[in-house]
Amino acid sequence: MVRRSVSTRGSSGEVPALRTRSRASSMARVQRMLGAGAVLIVLALHLTGATAALEHEAVDQRMRAFQRPLPPMRDDVVLVLIDDAATETLGRWPWRRSMMATLTDELTRAGASVVAFDILFDEPQEREVVADAGGGSGRVVREIDHDEAFAAAVARCGRAVLAASFAFVESSAGRGTVERAGIGTRATFEGVFDLLSTDRSLTVEQLRRVLLAESGSTGAAVRDLALKRDAALALLELAERASLAVPDSAALWPLGNEPSPPILALARASERVASVSFGGGDEDGDVRRIPLWHQAGGRLWPTLGLAAAMQRLGNSAHGPQIQGRATTWLLRDSEPSVGLPMHSGRLRQLTSQPRVDGLMMVCWPRHATGGKSGWRGRFTVEGRATESVVAVGRVLDPFYTVYPAIKRGLALIDENIGAAAGALLEPSAAEAYASRASELQVGSPDDLAWLRALEAQRTVWAEVVEAARFALSDAPAEADLTDEERGQIRALRALAEVVPKQASEVIDGLERVQHWREKELPLLVRGRLCFVGWSATGAAADFVGSSIDSITPGVAVHAAVANSILAAADGAPILRPAPWWADGLAIMTVGLLAVAAAVALDVAISPLFMIAFLGLWVAFDGVLLWGGLRQVTALSTPLLAGFAGWLTVMLHRLFVEQRGRRRTEARFRSYVPPDVVDILVNNPGLDSMSPQKRELTIMFSDIAGFTTMSERLGVEGTSKMLSTYLGAMTDVLQSTRATLDKYLGDGIMAFWGAPLEDREHAVHAAEATLRMMEVLAEMNESGAFVSNESKERLVVRVGLATGEVNVGDFGNPPAKSAYTVIGDAVNLSARLESANKQLGTTILINNRVRELIGDRFRVRTIGRVVVKGKKQFETLYELVGERKLKGDRTVDWIGRTEEGVRAFLEQEFDRCLDLMDTLESEFGDSALAEVYRRAVALARESGEPFEGTIVLTEK
Repeated sequence: MVRRSVSTRGSSGEVPALRTRSRASSMARVQRMLGAGAVLIVLALHLTGATAALEHEAVDQRMRAFQRPLPPMRDDVVLVLIDDAATETLGRWPWRRSMMATLTDELTRAGASVVAFDILFDEPQEREVVADAGGGSGRVVREIDHDEAFAAAVARCGRAVLAASFAFVESSAGRGTVERAGIGTRATFEGVFDLLSTDRSLTVEQLRRVLLAESGSTGAAVRDLALKRDAALALLELAERASLAVPDSAALWPLGNEPSPPILALARASERVASVSFGGGDEDGDVRRIPLWHQAGGRLWPTLGLAAAMQRLGNSAHGPQIQGRATTWLLRDSEPSVGLPMHSGRLRQLTSQPRVDGLMMVCWPRHATGGKSGWRGRFTVEGRATESVVAVGRVLDPFYTVYPAIKRGLALIDENIGAAAGALLEPSAAEAYASRASELQVGSPDDLAWLRALEAQRTVWAEVVEAARFALSDAPAEADLTDEERGQIRALRALAEVVPKQASEVIDGLERVQHWREKELPLLVRGRLCFVGWSATGAAADFVGSSIDSITPGVAVHAAVANSILAAADGAPILRPAPWWADGLAIMTVGLLAVAAAVALDVAISPLFMIAFLGLWVAFDGVLLWGGLRQVTALSTPLLAGFAGWLTVMLHRLFVEQRGRRRTEARFRSYVPPDVVDILVNNPGLDSMSPQKRELTIMFSDIAGFTTMSERLGVEGTSKMLSTYLGAMTDVLQSTRATLDKYLGDGIMAFWGAPLEDREHAVHAAEATLRMMEVLAEMNESGAFVSNESKERLVVRVGLATGEVNVGDFGNPPAKSAYTVIGDAVNLSARLESANKQLGTTILINNRVRELIGDRFRVRTIGRVVVKGKKQFETLYELVGERKLKGDRTVDWIGRTEEGVRAFLEQEFDRCLDLMDTLESEFGDSALAEVYRRAVALARESGEPFEGTIVLTEK
């Protein structure tokens, strides 16, 4: 029995709390499930590639903002660029390949370690027939083979890497021999390559008979076959030294079924050939990763950056080789291999392949301090003021700008000397001079013989100029000369002026070229890997979008790849994509943590937490994963998962809480001011509908004489009067944080301190009742209560009591209930309102109200009163405030009342009666005076101990 009774008591007190916790737990479980579902949806989108654009942007931002894991720009990688200035000075592209030969020779002569071309030389150039400049009737006409000149320069370099394109064209033939095309039936590259692999001597006609005999062939198909034959022979020529056999694995390498290698002459001369194809980049066209290998002709061909880097490493590296998902090589036999991690992905132009293997992320060099913006800022060596960029125009300027200017200067000198040669030179000397002049115009300033001829000419120039000046000094006056002699004098003067000037310019030009070629250019390229490519705009422009610049030269991408590979060879770690499961783990971790936070945290705090949490993830990824471990982990998708999970939970919470808001609003709208309702609905935690014990201040008000007045006014007049009165009083109450409990006919019940906690509830209640009296007086004066052409004046009595009560939703919530207060203080407040009639007061307050309001309001002591229905007395006061209830004598009136009450308590009954008579005669306070007369009489007649109380026998 004991246990059962205890259990019952515990259950009765804990059941509501247990039910609340159970509902909250159930709701949290639903929210966690919804949030986890949203996170799983984001994970599925990531696995299908739907969030790839977000991750691409995240990589771009990290490449710009978190540069710690990026390798610095090496001192041994240089860009040699064909820029706009070069095309303006040297002519529009395509240039003669003899110019490329000159460029290659100059870079080789200056000590370049490797020369890698990001320019396709896949079509032969026509030979050019030129006539040697200079005098004489028997000038030699020469035929220039620009391709052979370039091939010879490549062979002299010995460390050149040429470019090849390994484009993929959609074809229905697969590895078949023929396919249908716009030109009719044509042979496939694979078919041509397979035949030439067995017999390289096959001619175009022999290939046509084998591949196109049955289907017929057009002239266009035969020309296409000839191009494929040349391409196949070039790849076969390079296969052993420039490519790898396709390893036995399930890897899907990027396919190139329309390769464009260098022409055969260049292929034979070059050390390596490499791919410059990017496969179209990512889905948005930007190049963030490139294929390290392209498959064509049954071989794997390296990308230009890889081939150039391996050529730069030279004999110190053995390889490369493909081992698993990495490209590896040995720097030395005794050291461990260096590996480049490769990963899988999709490329925009290779849509026929579900995925391609062998991709490498483009790790741009770290932006140097003080470097330019965009891609150029990445090609500045830290600590060096200049960029690792050389303009092609500067390299070729001596040969195509300065040397022609020198020869024009020589021609001008020869012209002036020739005009005076008869007078100044012996015939044999003049003939020798003319012969050397012809040699200087035909030859090259690079030749020793040319320089010797120039030195001999300079001796003649000096002699001729000296002779001309001497002749001019002895010349007679011009008036004494014949016309022929005047002409000779003018020629001598021109010679004396022009020859020294032009000779100085010739020598200055030669010295500038020598300084550039012997000093400046070697300082820029000696021992370095030189990438030759385009940065010029125009029809031949070669630009791609990248992580660091929307307009990036393709050659800069290859140089960045080589920079990373060389850094890896030196032992530096490089960025690598995280495995798919690491991305999935990041997505689930961030997403589920965000869901947990959304479920647990307050609605107001949750958004701030999410901003901080997602910012922390960005910092964690950038500093630790990206910057520390060099792992390119998904960044945007975990952010999306976190936000989606958080938003799902928050939407559910808002939906559930909106229902609670509507329920709270419906409950409280008629009780409390609108702003309090807004606070309650916006702060669900404050909505305490269940009963609880609090100290509140309760007010009851009533209109004096309302019954008689209502009989006089009738129903319509009474309704109108009450509507006016109650509306005004309600406005006052709601402006002072009151909770309007109910209307009691002409009376009002209200309280302060709930549902919002208010430590100043007694003060606010006092302010409210005084304001009610003030408003009522204004309404009485303004004639607000007029009915049947008569002005009514309302008198209102108020009772205020403070004490502990039960406040909450009583009844059968939510179906039928009321938010109200229950307790002794409520009954006391009602009794005080009624006691006003017997005591002649307007606002009665109990002692607890008096304690809480302190001296902020004037009060009049009424005494110790036992109201009807109570056994214990209450010390009562009348709230006066700033009202002048007795005009200028209000203070005197309050003082006389307090003296009378004090005299009564001290049993000075005669003095008490005198003071009460004074209150009645001077202030008209007859009701209170009469109460004390009866109390004094009762005290004198009673033999019981005196307590100084006044007992009211009526409500």
